[in-house]
Amino acid sequence: MTPDKLREELLDPDQPLGHAKAKLTDAIHKGKAVDCPCCGQLCKIYSRTIHASMAAGLVVLERIQRRDPLLHRSVDVRQIRGELEAKLTGQSVNPTSDFAKLRYWDLIKEASLNKEELEEGQKRTSGRWSITRMGSLFVRQELKVPRLVKVYNGQVLGFDGETITIRQALAGRFNWEQLWAA
Repeated sequence: MTPDKLREELLDPDQPLGHAKAKLTDAIHKGKAVDCPCCGQLCKIYSRTIHASMAAGLVVLERIQRRDPLLHRSVDVRQIRGELEAKLTGQSVNPTSDFAKLRYWDLIKEASLNKEELEEGQKRTSGRWSITRMGSLFVRQELKVPRLVKVYNGQVLGFDGETITIRQALAGRFNWEQLWAA
């Protein structure tokens, strides 16, 4: 079915809203990206995986928090990037773009905006993260996580694929021992 035909069918004035919702849900579960006929939002289920830069950033976050757990209850993602770049000179590393997606696996938790940030009202997120117990276990190689997470509208729908270790997530691109070393 073409996107225009689907939109026509979803907007059928002779059908109740529940019909449009059911058709929309069916389309996105078949892997289609569809604009919602009511609000225009792109509706799509995304499959996400932990890529090597995200995994490297997670290892560095664990190291920072172990080094000074009281001072670093949450760590700015720019500090994580800086420590990665210092440790891996010459390698291209940018965990900041997708780092927040690690929350889908419950590996990190975002810090709340502070009072000044809330008053300014300009920031959507704090950009500061702390590692969760699961994240710590994953980094220390005591836990495997599902390779894929299915996400719709920022919410986890479920997981797919085999489970992976931190070393598999690093995908041979980064060396766990080098990242873990003080």
